[in-house]
Amino acid sequence: LNLDLGGSVWIIGNVEGKTLTMVKMRISGANQMSIMAKRKTNTYAKKCSNQFTFSEACFAGEVLEEEPSMLDKKPPLKLEISADKEPSQYSPSSGTVINGKPATL
Repeated sequence: LNLDLGGSVWIIGNVEGKTLTMVKMRISGANQMSIMAKRKTNTYAKKCSNQFTFSEACFAGEVLEEEPSMLDKKPPLKLEISADKEPSQYSPSSGTVINGKPATL
């Protein structure tokens, strides 16, 4: 599950068994992101387990804390967001100017 909140902020979720686990993060560049908050719940609406109905309202539940002694034992988190592979929605036109200078592709 994934939800673009705008401003490079995303909620990524996963249902495993009866548990919905979510991470809110800000993507700041290629291969760079920061975790803003984490949630985990066993009591979520059915719509929260479906990509088409997953919304910001689903980001609720128990706040997950990091276990300091386990930080170095966790495998790296691999994220694959389909939007990263799709063409940009907007592109500069031939007359685009940024800070008074022409922008070209």
